[in-house]
Amino acid sequence: MIMIASTTKALVATMAMMAIGITPAQAEFSSVCPEICFKGQSLLVTKCTMDGTTKDTHFKWSQFDLNQILEYNSGLPGLQYQLNGDAFADGCGGCSMSGSVLSCNCGTIDLNSNMDDVTGRLCFANNAIGPICSPDTSYTC
Repeated sequence: MIMIASTTKALVATMAMMAIGITPAQAEFSSVCPEICFKGQSLLVTKCTMDGTTKDTHFKWSQFDLNQILEYNSGLPGLQYQLNGDAFADGCGGCSMSGSVLSCNCGTIDLNSNMDDVTGRLCFANNAIGPICSPDTSYTC
């Protein structure tokens, strides 16, 4: 039942992102997510505003498994966007966040242009992948 609720909430956030027309050029989650960190092997954890503006004082914690959207291939330069890329199972590690920039032993990527806050949830979309929205989380930074 909990899995169904999380999936339903993520689906609602994905539909909200599509309804308001979030595109990669408009995405910029770091401006409305005052706390951003990397947890475990592949989780991006954020505290973001509920309405997607910097004036909002209501926040929600969410997590996004970056294995859903990033790939590491030693033959390519650094991290690449790829649906179900499983980058962190393929030898990429030692990661940390600085603002919206993810730095790992396999490369660096700025997530800001493809991630956005939709009702407190992180959503990813680019021209080839998405939108994919995150569930709520009990993690904090």
